[in-house]
This record gives sequence, C-alpha cells and structure tokens, in this order.
Amino acid sequence: MAEVTKMKNGKLRVTKVYSAINCGRVVNQSGAETQVEGAIIDGLSHALFSKVTFDKGAVEQKNFNTYKFLRMKHAPLEVIVKFVPSDDAPTGRANPACRQLHRQ
Repeated sequence: MAEVTKMKNGKLRVTKVYSAINCGRVVNQSGAETQVEGAIIDGLSHALFSKVTFDKGAVEQKNFNTYKFLRMKHAPLEVIVKFVPSDDAPTGRANPACRQLHRQ
C-alpha cells in the first residue's frame, strides 16, 4: 500500500510504502527486508517513469540514458516491510513484492 501526496505543482509523490508479505520462514531478516525494498523501488520505477516507445518497429530506448528510472529524489521517504510469521519453507520475496505494486 502506498501513501501518495499531491505536490504544489500538481505532481504526485509516493511518500510512504507499506508491504506485508508471507514468504515462509525468514532466515535473514535484514537481507529479506532489503530484497523487498529493492523490489518496491523497482516496481515504482516502472510504474512511474519507465516507458518503451517504438519507431518503425524498433525500440527507441537503446540504453539507460534514454530509459528513465526512479531517482533518489523520487524515492519514498519511508518503506515499511512486515513479514507474516511462518514456519513454512522460505520462498521468494522480491518478485512477489514487485508484482503487488503492478496489480494496484
């Protein structure tokens, strides 16, 4: 879930993101949080900035200088990650977190 603020210039700013994830047993808390946080930033980057355009069937964005990614000034001020306690075997963390953003 994201908290979004409308800025004075009319643009939207994601200020806080909350993520609750059931990924089985968490073995390395810090590493798991980092994976989910990275997935959230990646998902926001694609949702807010990334686009692919074509010219005569060819992709125009040939490298990272023409494909816009999220910059620090656009990153959420706070990301809160909570794991559902579980004794199940560990499963993926990054992909489910990113998929959650794309579904919204």
